[in-house]
Order: sequence, then C-alpha cells, then structure tokens
Amino acid sequence: MAKFAFINIPFHAHINPTLPVVQELVNQGHDVVYYLTEKYKGAVEATGAKFYGYESEMERNTSRFQEHSQSLMVPILMIGESLSVIPQILESVRAEQPDCLIYSDPLCFSGRFIAQILGLAEVASRVTFIGDSRTKRFFQTHQIAPEEIKLFRDYSEQLCARYPIASFTIADIFMHKAPLNIVFLPRSFQINGDTYGEGYCFVGPSIGPRARVADFPFEKLGKDPIIYITLGTVYNDNAPFFRTCFAAFADLPVQVVIGAGGRSVESLHLGPQPANFLVRDYVPQVDVMKRASLLIGTGSSTTLAEAMFCGLPIITIPQSISQEGAAKRVAELGLGLLLEKEAVTVTSLRDAAMQLLRDPAYRQRALQMQKDALNAGGAHAAAEALRDFVCLKVESHSTS
Repeated sequence: MAKFAFINIPFHAHINPTLPVVQELVNQGHDVVYYLTEKYKGAVEATGAKFYGYESEMERNTSRFQEHSQSLMVPILMIGESLSVIPQILESVRAEQPDCLIYSDPLCFSGRFIAQILGLAEVASRVTFIGDSRTKRFFQTHQIAPEEIKLFRDYSEQLCARYPIASFTIADIFMHKAPLNIVFLPRSFQINGDTYGEGYCFVGPSIGPRARVADFPFEKLGKDPIIYITLGTVYNDNAPFFRTCFAAFADLPVQVVIGAGGRSVESLHLGPQPANFLVRDYVPQVDVMKRASLLIGTGSSTTLAEAMFCGLPIITIPQSISQEGAAKRVAELGLGLLLEKEAVTVTSLRDAAMQLLRDPAYRQRALQMQKDALNAGGAHAAAEALRDFVCLKVESHSTS
C-alpha cells in the first residue's frame, strides 16, 4: 500500500472535491495524511485520514483577499501564505515520507514548493479548468500593477533564499503543470479538452462527504420550480444582491432557496423574506440542487461541478477574475447565461431566470453535460489515477 499526503488551502471549493478521493484511498487500504487548518479537522478525520493542522493568513485576513479579487494580488498573496505555512508543516511532511504529495490547484504554493524541497512525486488536483495558452480568450488581460510586481519579487526572493526552490515568474503561477493533474471537471467542459493528453486526468465532479453538514427543511419545498441561489463562502456578504433576488422572484410561481455560505442570515439584515423563499446560513447543496430547476451562482468551481452532476442550467454572476473563465464557458456551451455583477438588476435577473426555465434546450444541454460528468468517474477515477501514478513512480525508481 502507498502513503499519500494532501496539502490544501482553507476554501470549501478546494477541499470538498478531495474528501471523497481521500475516503476512497483509505477504503482501498492506503495511508493518507492531510494538512489543513483546524476548522476542517473533523471533516478530514471522518474520511479516515490523519490530520495535521496549520495556521493560515488567509483565514485571519479574509477581507484582504476579497478586496483584491479583481487583480493578480490574490495569487501573489497566496505566495506570501506559503512563507507562513511551509515552516509549520515541512518537517512533518518530511517525517511522514509520503510516496506522493497532492496539492489543490497550482495556487497552493505550500504544496508545490514542499514537493520541490523534498523531491516528492507531485500531483495537482484542479477544481477549475486548466489555464494556459489554449484558454487565454476566456480571461481578461490584466495589466500588472507596480505594487503587484514589487510584492511578487519580495515573496519569491524570500522563498528562493530560504529553500532550494527554482526561481519562477508571475506567468509560472498560472502555467505550472504537475506531472499528474487531476481535474474535477468533465473533459467536455475543459476548453479544447481533447488536446490534453498524458498527465491530465479529467474525473468530473467528486461528490461525497463535505467539509460541513447541514440540516434543511426539505418538507417545506413545494411543487413549484426551485431556484437555488448561492454566492459561496467568500463573496456571501452581499445583502443588496439577496434583496434584489427577493424583488425579482417574490411574485413568481417559483420556490427560491438561498444558501448564505455559512454566514449568519441575521448578520445580513435582509429584512422580511418573501413567502416563497427559504434562506439558510448553510445548505446541503447537492441535495437541494437535485430537486432544483436552476442554479444562480458565482461560477465557483465546486458549485459548477455539482450543478453539472445534477444536470442544472446555470446563471453565473462571477465575483472574481478566477470565476470569469468558467462563467464564459457555461455561456459558450449553452448551459446557461452570464450576467456581469455590476449589471444585475431585478429585471435582468428575472428575465434571465425565466429564459432558462422556459427554454428546454438549456436543460437538455445540462443533462448531456451531466452524462459526461457521471461517465468521468469522479472520486473513484481520481483514486485510481493516484494509485497508478505512484505505482509507475515505484517501477521507474526500481529500474533506474
């Protein structure tokens, strides 16, 4: 049996798809250790993995990451995060001597760099589609600000001075390719998906245990079409948007469920809720989406994958640069519509929702994507890819 080490960043969207994979590996008899912040300890240990905690600047200063969501500052700040995380866990990873290190996304720099420092076989698990020269048209060209360049140089120089890490550029942040890349999306959703060969494993949605569990009054859901609305766990402090949803759908024959992404509904001060709305701090998302007819969300990777798993048409309202590419892809494939967040009004939101609910073509295309998602193999396919990857590394080492 093999030993796998997972290192992740403290975002639900990056964590949730990995937990079913970890559980699958444990069930197969492999050893798994998982490095994450303390709030996720219970979810990790429920999979059977051994948990190691670290403290995160991202959790201590979430507002700073939200403030810079439309710039390159966030990935640069995550390089700074690695300067804090690496010293906390490096010796633990060294002592565990894993056969393979899996980090979530190329932006999990602590995982990327520890793999380099220790010479470990590395795998990137990706919750978004792959960004490279083939996908540039889906992302806005960003002018790099002087303060971003200065901060990047400062962080990268500190890292290369402290550890045996090869120098890297800003472009390397996004263009990094691990020896194995597990993508939690169907190949048909990836832009030019058929051009990605060896080293890429598109496993589709990985659905299973989540980092948080919630009760929900399913008995209150009626027979009207259900619209599920979420801004995720990062951009959910947006009472004006939720009130716009109240005004858009209060008088329509629909049932609306809003998940506040773990934020207290009381703290949003939304005022009286329309009779056809259910607003909850946290929602069992997949279970609600299985009953829904439409998703309205940010284009967040995990929520999109879960919508594909459930065959749902989607209205995307991206809140950050990282969500724009996936939102454009949804629209290009006819799986839904994209609304710019600055342009969302009561009328535009209602009209978009009614268009998707009334035109069966959107649902038909969503159901085809659902077939692609289910056929991709999910957590089981990811676990098999990791096992094969480790076996190949062992065989290569034994014959060298």
